[in-house]
Amino acid sequence: MAPAKLVAGSNLSQAASGRDLAGAYRATTYWLNLPSSACTLDTRIGHVDPAIDRLLQALNCKRADLITAHNPYSRPLAAAQNERRDARLLFWLQRFQARVLRGYGVGDDGRWPAEAGWLISGLNAQLACRIATAAGQLAWVGYTHGSAPVLHWTPLAEQPAQT
Repeated sequence: MAPAKLVAGSNLSQAASGRDLAGAYRATTYWLNLPSSACTLDTRIGHVDPAIDRLLQALNCKRADLITAHNPYSRPLAAAQNERRDARLLFWLQRFQARVLRGYGVGDDGRWPAEAGWLISGLNAQLACRIATAAGQLAWVGYTHGSAPVLHWTPLAEQPAQT
């Protein structure tokens, strides 16, 4: 079941600087639907959680990436537009037989509209960047076994490689 309000903590299209944008992503909880379960795992950028390692083990991979197609360039779209973009991303991922789980971002302040994404297992960082960039995203969340979740920037953000 999806949380009611999703990704980043403030209206990113009005973010004044890269620091504001990074802060908005960090002020977000990223929910991952667990396989074969009605449960979710809540994760935060920079916070180590052994449950992430267990999830990656269950997916038989060392890394996974949470990528959305919603609200490209951090500009809000209508729900129907976001749903179409999400369906296209899922179609593309399934076409290449990617293993995916539903994920969400929930902003701490609740002002940003609902935003769903896909946790894609087994990608390398370069391919994850290409997918996120093709989806018009400024950033995505990367999960690596034994590490805290990391915010990765795409070239669209004109930001550092990662924070």
